[in-house]
Amino acid sequence: MMEVEIYELVAVVVSFVIGIIAARAYYGKFKTTLRNVRNCIDAIDDALADDTITKEEVQRIVEYCKRIIDMKFKRKF
Repeated sequence: MMEVEIYELVAVVVSFVIGIIAARAYYGKFKTTLRNVRNCIDAIDDALADDTITKEEVQRIVEYCKRIIDMKFKRKF
């Protein structure tokens, strides 16, 4: 039978907890980015639905694309 040192067990548990904390910190940003991507795709789909793209539809698509790009470059460390 293998004996497990208490330090090895603590190291594994602490690493797991740190990973969970880090994942929770980035989950909100991921969720927001995914929502913006979905909105952009929906805007493109709506624009293509009637085979005519209006100026307002282009502006809406550009706005959603800007939100995606802004989220990517507004990382705070």
